[in-house]
Amino acid sequence: MGYGYQEVMSLTVSASKDPFEAPDRVVIQNPLGEDFSTLRSSMLPALLTIFRLNKHRELPQRVFEIADVVVAARNVRRVAAAAIHHKASFTEAKSLVLSLLRDVGWTAEVQAVDDRNFIPGRAASVLVDGHAVGRFGEIHPRILEAYALVQPALAFELDVEPLRGH
Repeated sequence: MGYGYQEVMSLTVSASKDPFEAPDRVVIQNPLGEDFSTLRSSMLPALLTIFRLNKHRELPQRVFEIADVVVAARNVRRVAAAAIHHKASFTEAKSLVLSLLRDVGWTAEVQAVDDRNFIPGRAASVLVDGHAVGRFGEIHPRILEAYALVQPALAFELDVEPLRGH
């Protein structure tokens, strides 16, 4: 991906009680434990967990992942990224998303959205040809606190499949 981001790989399984609200999680019938009881429908909780586990590391931290999530019992390929540092902001997230899309030849629109995972007024949906392909924003302090993070963080997640044919 570039842009100074480090690629990471996270597990497809996640805890059902993750503080990051990710809809449509698929519940595993015989999980190994509570921490492995659902299939992820978003990569953003895993990226925030990486920040929590690396709190002792120097800031800024910037990570990304390209992988599958499970939505309505089907795999969906996504790209997600997050950054944590004292100046992380909605504007940085927006610039990152629009630059990334422009670099691969896509034109996108941004539309404000309400998303409980992001600070009100600092979240947006990404539209390509009028279809929502992702979201981005500045992570809500309630979510940061749940992950024991004290610095501001930004994140985005985009579906890759709708963009392939564009």
